[in-house]
This record gives sequence, structure tokens and C-alpha cells, in this order.
Amino acid sequence: MPGKQKRIEVLVRIFEQDGNLHHECPGDRSIRFTADTWNDYSYEEQQQILMQYRLGYLAYAEVNWCPALGTVLANDEVVNGVSERGGHPVIKKKCASGSSASPSMPTACCRASRPYSTAKP
Repeated sequence: MPGKQKRIEVLVRIFEQDGNLHHECPGDRSIRFTADTWNDYSYEEQQQILMQYRLGYLAYAEVNWCPALGTVLANDEVVNGVSERGGHPVIKKKCASGSSASPSMPTACCRASRPYSTAKP
């Protein structure tokens, strides 16, 4: 995002008048909407979209989740669908993690959260 960063309220006013057709979403480039669509979104939907425009925003990635170990495993720690250590089943899950739209704020410093699931690990 080149230039000086502005308050999120400025972006909300733009969305209310023009949508985001001239403001590509850095967190998810597939998010496109008109002003009418924006104004029809619920408050929660608007907040989810705005989160994708912040300097630090939430992104989703598929990870190797091992419920028995209670952790995410690297690809090389999974052999034939089980953990290399202990042979526990590993499943693919979407995981939310912090991402950065600023090159001066590396994403490596952001902490990954637990994968979304309705079941307890």
C-alpha cells in the first residue's frame, strides 16, 4: 500500500459511496463489491472485510493439524497422513494467522491461532 496510511473510517466512506472497485483488497484480492452491496452487508460482514484492509490482517492457510499433539506440523513431519513422532493422525485444516500488508512488518513475527473447528482438540 503506497503512501500515507489513513484511518479506517475514510475507507468506510469510500465503500459507502463507491464500493471497492478502485481499491483492491490486500488481504483477499477476490473481494469485490459495489456501494449498494457494501451498504447491504451486515455490520459483522463489513468488519470482516475491513479486517482484510488493515496493515495487519487475518489470513487463512491450510495446515497439518494433529489433535493428539495439539499442534500444527510442518509438511516434512507428516508421513502417510500421520505424525512422524508418535504416528498420530494428522488432518488438513484452515488456520487463521496474522499477515502484514506492510513490507516493514514481517509476517514471521505474527502468531498463528488455533484452526477453526467445532470439535475440541
